[in-house]
Amino acid sequence: DTCIILITPPPVNTKQWNRPDDPRVFETTKTYAEAVKEVGEKENVPVADIWTSIFDTAGRSEENCAKYLWDGLHLNSDGYNIVFQDIIDIVERVYPELNAEDGKLQDIFIPCVVSQ
Repeated sequence: DTCIILITPPPVNTKQWNRPDDPRVFETTKTYAEAVKEVGEKENVPVADIWTSIFDTAGRSEENCAKYLWDGLHLNSDGYNIVFQDIIDIVERVYPELNAEDGKLQDIFIPCVVSQ
């Protein structure tokens, strides 16, 4: 059986991203995130609402989202920690048969070690 989790995009910090001609801006990603949540609700598929998680954690401030974004668009390690926790929360709540303690997620979340 395949277990599906939809994931919204994170918010874009338009000031940090600073690409005026790029359509990926704060309001556009918010609209896209809302659409992902609607599909999840309609299809009864769990949604990791990364947009809201990061925006709420950033104090509901676009500029404060910089703490979770490397360049205004791409997540940094703090942002990925939020994604990881949101996904694990869904797995524990919706797909308990994939419980990480049983080792079934081991092949998905392989620890990354960077040599220096």
